[in-house]
Amino acid sequence: MTDTQWGRRETIVRPPHYPVYSFGAVFVALFVTALCVYLYFALVMSPLQRYYLPCYLETGFLGTMRRSSDYQLVTVADRQHHARPVAEADVQPGSTPQATGKPIPLALSQAARNSGVVFLYRAAKVNYQNRPLHEYLLRFVYDGDSFVSIFRVPLWSGLAVFLFQLPFAVRKDIRRLKELKYGRLLKGPVMVSPKAFNRAIKGDGVGFRATESKDLMRIPQRAEGQHIELMGDTGTGKTRLIMQLLVQIRERGHSAIVYDPACEFVQRFYDPKNDTILNPLDARCPYWGPSEELRRRAEAKAIAASLYQPTTDKKGEFFTETPQKIFAHLLTFGPSPQELVEWMANPDEIDRRVQNTEMAMMIAKGAQQQRNGVLASLGLIADSLRMLPKKETAHSRWSATEWA
Repeated sequence: MTDTQWGRRETIVRPPHYPVYSFGAVFVALFVTALCVYLYFALVMSPLQRYYLPCYLETGFLGTMRRSSDYQLVTVADRQHHARPVAEADVQPGSTPQATGKPIPLALSQAARNSGVVFLYRAAKVNYQNRPLHEYLLRFVYDGDSFVSIFRVPLWSGLAVFLFQLPFAVRKDIRRLKELKYGRLLKGPVMVSPKAFNRAIKGDGVGFRATESKDLMRIPQRAEGQHIELMGDTGTGKTRLIMQLLVQIRERGHSAIVYDPACEFVQRFYDPKNDTILNPLDARCPYWGPSEELRRRAEAKAIAASLYQPTTDKKGEFFTETPQKIFAHLLTFGPSPQELVEWMANPDEIDRRVQNTEMAMMIAKGAQQQRNGVLASLGLIADSLRMLPKKETAHSRWSATEWA
């Protein structure tokens, strides 16, 4: 078959359209058969059977086409030169030199020597009838086993190897021919079953149950810490998928942080013994304050930066960074959220707290507009802090640092 491409005549089709995997299965089976035949020939057959095997094949094959042929048979004789055809008990592995020709790959056995046999040699070429000679070898050398019967174990071994490979090879050839016919998907989504999905990405982590399959469609456990995006219209089942994840996380004994403004998951999963509700509008919320997280002064800056987010306006950076520094400084005094609210509502208290620091000049009373802008920005989080439970009324306390 030839293809013409870009004005050039292609004489070789790449890749070839042949069932290469099936051909490979045949090749492997033939190789295994040949190996088993060799091992059987070398390890199982007797020395005389190995020696006469070419003659046995020739008499059996030529016996169907030619009546007679010339053969040299191995003969044994005693000192009186009484000769007879060699028997199985007369020989053992070894080598016997000959006056003419190659040595015989056989040696006289001790039993033959004890019976008076002293010579082992090739007789002169004699014209034998093929069929009677084949019958003689079949009866006295190969114990009635035909060539196929002799090598039935290696042949069955090769056939078993071929049959074992055949389903895999045919499936690969069909997939390959489909790729040649329809093309190979290089990029984009493809519809697969959950089992095929797990096999393709080695999914062994949390997963989702599909309505048409009993198997979970799992993601790799190493990828669980990355993002999962669930998209769909209202009522398509996003909440149910999240519930499936939470059930699996709970069964593992792992922890989950759930942002639940509609309180959908609290009703289903909340366990007072193990779970904590961080919602200041819920009576079960424990006491928490930003100063409770401090283990060293440097952490105050990180907490302040999380509460006062920078803007994209470079001109407004001063009114973001300055409240961050003042709030971080106030946290070092260890106030409760209610005390922070009171300080933010009292400029004089803030002046007293930042006295003798570089922050005092940032809210100096001489620069009234700058002072008012910084203090106004500082008080933006007061409403949020005011909602937090009081230490004396909360049933417990909670710290993110200790929890982590």
